[in-house]
Amino acid sequence: MTNKQKNSRTLNSKFYDTADILKEVSEAKINTEDLKWPNIQEPKAGLFDSIDIEKEFFYDGYDENLIGDLEDQIWLKQLTEKEREMELFNRYERRESLKARFEARKRLRLKNETSQQATRDVHK
Repeated sequence: MTNKQKNSRTLNSKFYDTADILKEVSEAKINTEDLKWPNIQEPKAGLFDSIDIEKEFFYDGYDENLIGDLEDQIWLKQLTEKEREMELFNRYERRESLKARFEARKRLRLKNETSQQATRDVHK
């Protein structure tokens, strides 16, 4: 897979470079605020600044509506309703799978920390 393909989105079997899409939006003098979905909150910057926070919270890059940044919003708006619903469904399934894995790792880490603490307490 080429770098252009990695930075592209497929739409109706064609590759659209996200930078090209944003350039077209800019040249057409389209207000990018009009492209945003209602009630979408941007991800909080610095969410993983601390390792402790990273251990406690799951974040997959999407908001509660399974929508990402501006590029993602533009791409989703270009899809047909069926394509968009399929993409959002796939994201939901991936999120649930990743959440389950995240929670399992969290429980395992807690179990390991607890057993290590118990071992230290015994050797005191």
